[in-house]
Amino acid sequence: MATRMQQRRGTAAQWTAANPILAAGEIGFETDTNKFKIGNGATAWTALDYFANSSALTALLTGAPGTLDTLNELAAAINDDPNFFSSVADQIADAIAGAEDNYPALAGAGIEWNAGTNAFDIDSTVATTSYADNAVTVHNQDSTGVHGITDTAALVTLSGTQQLANKTLLSPLISTPTGLTKADVGLENVDNVSDSLKPVSTATQTALDLKAPVNNPTFTGTVAGITKGMVGLGQVDNISDENKPISTLTQAALDAKAPLANPQFTGVVYGVTKAMVGLDLANNTADLDKPVSNATQVALDNKLALSGGTLVGYLTTHANPSDSLHVANKRYVDAIATGLHIHAAVVAATSANINLSTAVANGSTLDGVTLATGDRILIKNQTTASENGIYIVAATGAPTRASDFDTHEEIHGGDFVFVKGGTVYDNTGWVQTATVNTVGTDPIEFTQFSGAGTFLAGNGLTLTGSTFSADLGVLAPKNSPTFTGTVSGVTKAMVGLQNVDNTSDEGKPVSTATQTALDLKANLNAPTFTGTVSGITKSMVGLGNVDNTTDAGKPVSTATQTALDLKAPIADPTFTGTVTVGAPGVAFSDGTQTKEGVPSRTTIIQRTDSYTLAALTERDSLIEINKSSAATLTIPTNATVAWPIGTSIDILQTGTGQVTIAGAAGVTVNATPGLKLRTQWSSASLLKRGTDSWVVVGDLTA
Repeated sequence: MATRMQQRRGTAAQWTAANPILAAGEIGFETDTNKFKIGNGATAWTALDYFANSSALTALLTGAPGTLDTLNELAAAINDDPNFFSSVADQIADAIAGAEDNYPALAGAGIEWNAGTNAFDIDSTVATTSYADNAVTVHNQDSTGVHGITDTAALVTLSGTQQLANKTLLSPLISTPTGLTKADVGLENVDNVSDSLKPVSTATQTALDLKAPVNNPTFTGTVAGITKGMVGLGQVDNISDENKPISTLTQAALDAKAPLANPQFTGVVYGVTKAMVGLDLANNTADLDKPVSNATQVALDNKLALSGGTLVGYLTTHANPSDSLHVANKRYVDAIATGLHIHAAVVAATSANINLSTAVANGSTLDGVTLATGDRILIKNQTTASENGIYIVAATGAPTRASDFDTHEEIHGGDFVFVKGGTVYDNTGWVQTATVNTVGTDPIEFTQFSGAGTFLAGNGLTLTGSTFSADLGVLAPKNSPTFTGTVSGVTKAMVGLQNVDNTSDEGKPVSTATQTALDLKANLNAPTFTGTVSGITKSMVGLGNVDNTTDAGKPVSTATQTALDLKAPIADPTFTGTVTVGAPGVAFSDGTQTKEGVPSRTTIIQRTDSYTLAALTERDSLIEINKSSAATLTIPTNATVAWPIGTSIDILQTGTGQVTIAGAAGVTVNATPGLKLRTQWSSASLLKRGTDSWVVVGDLTA
């Protein structure tokens, strides 16, 4: 599985100014010098060495003598150092890890870096390890002078390819050496155990035995040295909830409040309005003088006083009276007075001669009324009067006479029928006046008994049929009427205002009940209470979470306590587990990185065609392009998307179509050997170096 490594970036000046301590293995990159440093978790930036390159290693490893055929040359080569080989081994390992310019012991040792093959070349003058070890022993024991030994027969040359063949700088593969012990490489105290089985030192174990776990620790004896201040409770006293005081500020606020139970105010209480006590619609008027609302007044204006008055318009009852105290309607009175025989009402009446066979079937219109099967109608204007009468509408064809008006026994002078609808004859009454002995032969005559013909239009009114029309120029509207002249005869009592006095708003009295309620209220501004005021809680004054504790005794919330339990004190803290110390961040010119650096993103954006980068959120993302033919990934200008300098974006070609990386007009994109991804599954990284300057590194081709 591939691993993406996040590195921190900044100019050399910015790194020097911040001088952070990089974590072990963390990479820092100087954007203006193109150099790297790798942290070790302990050394500040300025004290770290730069990552080595091939030219530096070449310079480091050149200058060895032509031969080592004398002990004098051998001694000079190892600088009279009996630990030369272990030292050289360590330095070679460091050089492979990327150090630069710090290992002069390799210079002149016959070891050279071959940049063409990425491997070490060792000339034929390097001695074997066993011989060198023996020579060093003899050299150390020689009491006549180290440089006086000239026994060259003991020196054996070893081909460099036999010693360090195929040992590349990156991921070197070294054959297992013989005779090398843990002590030779400074690991005499190391055991070859798995991570889960590695022991700890006695000192470490002793220290761990004296520690309590962060999660549910159990302490024995007295825990000393921890103060209230270390856990953020410097103001807390060990007192019960009932005895906790409140802070000075809270006490001052409470001192300025009046208790709900028997509160007593000093000074004048201002700012209390009617609305504050729920009386915003009340006027200070006496019971007999209270005004009414506009809605009530409108409703009263449309009412008839119980004590009497004049009714304008018609009063229609729902039926004939059935009780001695019921109001009698005109139909009932007229019937009683004239001996009328009232028939069931009809829906409409004719105004002229009609064709009975076709004019009044279902769906036809009579005096503006659409007829339906079964409707009762009055036919009264036939040229042949014997055809007149009360009929029932048929589904088709001619109507039939109504069953209560189809024999001579049912048709008499004084028969009355009421018309319920119609444009002309709506709400009119008609009386049959002829004597009928044979239905269909004798004429049947109807005369209007009620309706337009029985009414007279008064001042400002016009009567058309049974409809009155008002002259608006003479009458006042009900809604906001304006009268001219003097309106007389209307009293307060008629409109339900007999208790109202003509007082101004400032002088209106309040009702006795309202006054009683007001007398029991305290002013908001400097109110004075009598008796005990109760019912006020901490929550009502915004102190629902406050305990009555002094500044030194305030408790903390559960959330705060939980957070404190996970913190170590500043003074003499004790940690459990691994403590990671983050290096201070490097300030960047774009202002985006001031602490721990830009967090790694895991976004994968998949495209199936050419694509132009378009959003700030694409920073640190992986753009996959899956297309079977050629596609282009375009970098927009800084004016279009203002990524900060140092931004990186990864590109992956998942299809067979070759992806070309290009810049929009005004954008410079540098790369070698070209700007095309080499083949399917090739990848590259885009690095922003300047406002509109980018560099591409990865698996590229021209």
